[in-house]
Amino acid sequence: MNEMKANRGFTLIEVLVASLILFLAITALMTIYQGAIYSATKSSLSIALIEHVDEVKSQINQELFNRELQEEIIAAGYLHEIKFDWTAKLVAKARSYHPDNKSFDSALGENVSESTEVYLWEITVNMSKEDKVREFSYWEMTW
Repeated sequence: MNEMKANRGFTLIEVLVASLILFLAITALMTIYQGAIYSATKSSLSIALIEHVDEVKSQINQELFNRELQEEIIAAGYLHEIKFDWTAKLVAKARSYHPDNKSFDSALGENVSESTEVYLWEITVNMSKEDKVREFSYWEMTW
């Protein structure tokens, strides 16, 4: 009769404890996996926004060159599923004289350096894709 007790196998308590440990380990791994997926999605959205910053800056620069001079410009646009809103504030303006940029003034009878009006802008851009929003600020010079 002692031989039968030795070969009975696992008790119900032992199976339940083993199952509980297994389920806890699976739950912990699933939580880690879910966090990794969330982080990967979030970082891929950030990368998608950052990789298009130069294109957005180029569009804004073209807008600044093509618009009439204003103290503040507010505009928006789209680029590759990315929405961007931007504000440009005129910070300073100055006159630039370049020695190679000369024209003949018939009234004076000599070559005169021509001047160019130069503008310094402070630009703030809000870029968004899906639920991710990033704000960038930079300075731009136009003439």
